[in-house]
Amino acid sequence: MITFNHQRRSFCLSIIFLFYVSFSILGCSASTDDGEIFEVKEGESIAIKLDHQTSPAEQYTQYIKDYNGKEVYAVHVKNRAAIKLYDLASGELFEEIKIPTTGPDAINSVGHFYIHNQDSIFLNQGLLFKLVLVNRSMEKLDVYDLMPDDIDWDPNTYRTTSTDLASLTFDMKRDFVVINNSIKTQTIPYLYPLDPKMTNVEGLIISVDLASKSFYKFGDFPEEMKNKVWGGFLSLYFLRENSEKGESILSFAASENIFVYNNSQKFNSIYYASSNKIKKISHYVKSDPVQEQEMDYYMNMPVYGGIYHDEKNGYFYRIAKYPNGDNYDPYKSDFLDPMANPRDFCIIVLDKDYKKVTEFDIKQPKDGVYYDMCFANENGLYIPYVDLNNEDVLYFKNFKVYDTK
Repeated sequence: MITFNHQRRSFCLSIIFLFYVSFSILGCSASTDDGEIFEVKEGESIAIKLDHQTSPAEQYTQYIKDYNGKEVYAVHVKNRAAIKLYDLASGELFEEIKIPTTGPDAINSVGHFYIHNQDSIFLNQGLLFKLVLVNRSMEKLDVYDLMPDDIDWDPNTYRTTSTDLASLTFDMKRDFVVINNSIKTQTIPYLYPLDPKMTNVEGLIISVDLASKSFYKFGDFPEEMKNKVWGGFLSLYFLRENSEKGESILSFAASENIFVYNNSQKFNSIYYASSNKIKKISHYVKSDPVQEQEMDYYMNMPVYGGIYHDEKNGYFYRIAKYPNGDNYDPYKSDFLDPMANPRDFCIIVLDKDYKKVTEFDIKQPKDGVYYDMCFANENGLYIPYVDLNNEDVLYFKNFKVYDTK
């Protein structure tokens, strides 16, 4: 049975400076229609001292607000089958959870994970379409089979044309929440991304009842994206839950808007969440799988990323990357490696009602990389930064919005 820990301890976040990291940020101040003026200021950074097994660009990560009284950055180092927990206050590794990969208790094909508390850890077996609930000792508490009934498979390719089949995906960009003995997270369709039917899929968000193991899906692509080819990267989307309002927010890589579903899982509203510095994204005109051509299309387009929520101060932060068609490696992807092909990007700030209040730019320095596996809390937005001369330290650079009225 899943256990819940609703206690939230109050503690101060100590900040470590191993050395000052130089970077370029274009600061901003902006006024709204009612005369309010917002400014973004840099705060104190957090520095994580990575062990020799942990890359600064791990794909599977989680920010945990309260893990036994600690604020934590958790990393699944997949090639070590280990979840490593770093204390954000000290920057030190303090715990490691091994995932068994051999023997009768093996749990293989694990990528994404979510730690609800010590006794409730969800492991995503994406290729098996299963979600496994374990405790701290990796004892299986339950298994949730998310394979729909009556899926037809091609025995030669082991692929399907079904639009009902989707695996789960969640990390720091994509929410996973536990509410009232159910979970809510997002799916990724099991379809070829250059197929125009990809954007006709319905059910981008999934809700699973942990008691009955039943599930249902809701949410679809914007009309502007349907029946078009966007490629593997610009067809991505990112879920963020607004727990205060019980709403689900989808940020699509190719849309300037965000799309909000109410607490009855019904489509509610569209909100503009872009910058006038970002041009409208056009769809991909080809459907043949030429990697270099698709990457060239992707790198020459702006792209929207995840949206992060500072619940205490009532701000949302949306990532928007600028094009970088002049300097990139066509055989690398920031989908698999967050540090690959870095771009300058814009942070679009929305208030609690999804109204844009300001924006600010992050410029990539010559000797370091900012990327977008961010998190937000009462101190603002934290953006990961790696000094390329010392990749043993992962920084989280802090930016906070102030209403100066």
